[in-house]
Amino acid sequence: MMSRHLRLAYFLVSLLLAAPGYAADPTAQKYLCVADKATGFHFNAKTKSWEPTHFTTDKKWLLGPMDPSVAKSLWTHSSPPPRVGLTEVGQSVPGLFCSDFNEFGLLGCSGFITLEVFELNRSNGRYVRSSFSGYVELGLPLGFPAGTKITDATSDDTLIEIGKCSPI
Repeated sequence: MMSRHLRLAYFLVSLLLAAPGYAADPTAQKYLCVADKATGFHFNAKTKSWEPTHFTTDKKWLLGPMDPSVAKSLWTHSSPPPRVGLTEVGQSVPGLFCSDFNEFGLLGCSGFITLEVFELNRSNGRYVRSSFSGYVELGLPLGFPAGTKITDATSDDTLIEIGKCSPI
């Protein structure tokens, strides 16, 4: 006759084997991403030209599964919402939506409002984050006040950031 503890152990093992494979699912993994270097361009109003600049690397990012209800509320496309998001540490809502890792271990994210991109190589943990919105948005509607257009002087800086992501 099997002891109660042995039956419980068998039950728990069979439950784990039958449960969905979240641990094996690469989109269920969470990463902390920390910048090493950041550079880009800033519009100098005095010289009326774009000039190289450096940025601080004090921001940290969390990459991981999104709450399905949050993803659904933010996603405006007819396709199913992405399962993975990139969120700045301290924020509650992802700023970028991400694809699943592809067969090469690469994952890509993009902004749903901004022209921001994030790429991660899972095998070496390296990432690149870039924001091109400032330079590219020239002439687009600013939004407020109505009828105002984005100029070089009112646009955001462009950014290229490199860093490493570690599983957490």
